[in-house]
Amino acid sequence: MSVLRIAIHDFSGHPLAVQLSRELAARGHQVLHLHNPAFESPKGPLEVRPTDPPGFHVQPVIVPGEYRKYSPVRRLLQDWRYRTRCMALIREFQADVLLSGQALPYLQNWLRRDCRRAGIRFVAWMQDLYGVGASAVWRRRFGWRGAAAGGGL
Repeated sequence: MSVLRIAIHDFSGHPLAVQLSRELAARGHQVLHLHNPAFESPKGPLEVRPTDPPGFHVQPVIVPGEYRKYSPVRRLLQDWRYRTRCMALIREFQADVLLSGQALPYLQNWLRRDCRRAGIRFVAWMQDLYGVGASAVWRRRFGWRGAAAGGGL
């Protein structure tokens, strides 16, 4: 079996993704688990434990400032900065593949393009569908502008 350098990007930090990262590391791969600590959602066990395999690493992707989840323009700018920092960590890790999920489609697309340019394989992983719900919230808060913006989620 060949050992892969696998970066797993789980924007939300959900339990299932970190469980997958641990399992892949237990099978002998080098795994870098990336997540956004500023995004409020139920989190999995994102700290390295003494019982974890040696190839398991966790790295929060930190962008300065409070994450503005409900501010379309500020969120877009923060996500751009987040993507830049995330890709720097992926390149530094020298990943063979990025498995990326729980991120908005535009962020996934940015990461996909960056990976292609860097020669890193990219796999999109979708665990939750929240675009319809987010679009409804944005429509209530911002009217037709929110509905238009929510259509890209």
